[in-house]
Amino acid sequence: ILPTRAGFRIGKKSVGGIQTQIDLQSFLNATIISASTSKRMPQLIAEFPNYIGAGGAPEWEKDVWGTYQTALKRQSAKVQAADQKRSVEFKYFDPSRFECSISV
Repeated sequence: ILPTRAGFRIGKKSVGGIQTQIDLQSFLNATIISASTSKRMPQLIAEFPNYIGAGGAPEWEKDVWGTYQTALKRQSAKVQAADQKRSVEFKYFDPSRFECSISV
């Protein structure tokens, strides 16, 4: 997809045998994948009682998850404290804003 002043061009244009524009099917596939994976997901700092330690999972799983959650909360507090000192907030390293998903 190539941006133009009028919007996006979709087609099969090639220069020297190299395709420079995406075809309609690929465009629609990418749109569907992006739309279906872009919804909000649960926050990473959460208990997840239906997953962590559920269904006969080993007890150490809860301990590992609890330690990980404690470290995330500590890191979040550090980032938020540093943001108070900065003239511009930098929220990208704040675990309290992280989601439990990977979107395309």
